Parts: sequence; structure tokens; C-alpha cells
Amino acid sequence: MHLRILFHFKTTADSESKKFRREVEAKKLKFKGNEQQLLFNAEVEDYSSSALHSIKRNDSLQAQKFLKTSLDLIRKRQKLIKLADKSDAG
Repeated sequence: MHLRILFHFKTTADSESKKFRREVEAKKLKFKGNEQQLLFNAEVEDYSSSALHSIKRNDSLQAQKFLKTSLDLIRKRQKLIKLADKSDAG
């Protein structure tokens, strides 16, 4: 149990560090849309990687949750793109 808690804190710290590095990397891009897309792709990548990790651990319920979250993010992004495309302001 104690090792599990330590693993959770290490994983959370690693995740926050990765998120910060990606945000710094994204800020270096020339266009705001590219920055947003880079961050979005990174988030979907994280959920997909977590799903793969869950599959390796034979935790299919957790893998399904991660995959559902990935699909929900993609569907939401697609909906926003279609909405923006209909707008005169873009």
C-alpha cells in the first residue's frame, strides 16, 4: 500500500512536469492555433498512453476509461472546429 501511494505521487509529479514542459514548448510556436493543437494532441496522447499501460497491466476497465476520455476530447474538438468554420470570425 505504501509503495502504491509513493508511485501515485511520483506519477503525479512526473505528469505535472511533463505538462509544464509541453506548455513552455507550445508558447514557442508562432501561431496560437498551433499552440492549442499541440497541447490538445499531447493530452490525447497522454490518455492513449495510459490506456496502453492499463492494457499491459490487464486493467481493461481503466483502459476503457482512458480511451473514452480520448474519444470525448476528440469529439469535442471536432465539434468546436465545425462550429468555428461556420462562423464569419472563424
